[in-house]
Formats: sequence, structure tokens, C-alpha cells
Amino acid sequence: MSTNVCKDDLKIRLTPIQWYVTQEKGTERPFSGCYNKFNGKGTYCCIVCEQELFSSKTKYDSGCGWPAFNEVLDQGRVKLIKDTSLDPQDLEPDNLIDLVFGVLIYDTVYE
Repeated sequence: MSTNVCKDDLKIRLTPIQWYVTQEKGTERPFSGCYNKFNGKGTYCCIVCEQELFSSKTKYDSGCGWPAFNEVLDQGRVKLIKDTSLDPQDLEPDNLIDLVFGVLIYDTVYE
């Protein structure tokens, strides 16, 4: 699956860490991202295609150092792919343009 966004345009628009995370399936260091402690109200969108993905109403502090959400806005915009590199129980939410947003861990407790 792909998007109509030109890779050359993305190289100009994205910061090096944004490029690494969205295009190379990298991960930013825990507790380093600007949205980890951000509590503003609104909608979180994909930085590449601008799709609305998560509501701030479903964001919670999982203690892992990355933003955590317990629900996506539209199941049709996100698919889950199996990632057994760290834990065979983990699933990575992957939007329909092949960007990894994080890891869904089944035993996470949220309020």
C-alpha cells in the first residue's frame, strides 16, 4: 500500500527523525518525543498523509515513553501487522500507507 506523497517532497518537509520513523520504520528514543507528555485536546494525524488517526480523548500515559492510545478513530485507516522482533504477542498498528505508528500490547492497562 502506498500514498501519493512524493518521497523527494517528504525529504524536504520532514525532520531527520520524522523521516527515520515514518520511512525507515525506525523508533524515536522513549521519553524523547514532543507528544509523550503533550495533553492538548484534538486529533492526532499522520505527518505524511494527514489522515486523522487518534483522538486526544483516547490518549493515556502507559509509562513506556511513547504516546499511547486505546482506540483509533477509524479501524479502516489502520491495520495491525505482526511484529515478533521483540515480543511474539505484540502487534504494530500500520496505517494504509505502510507507516508504523507504534506497538499494541495486549496486557497494557489504561484508565
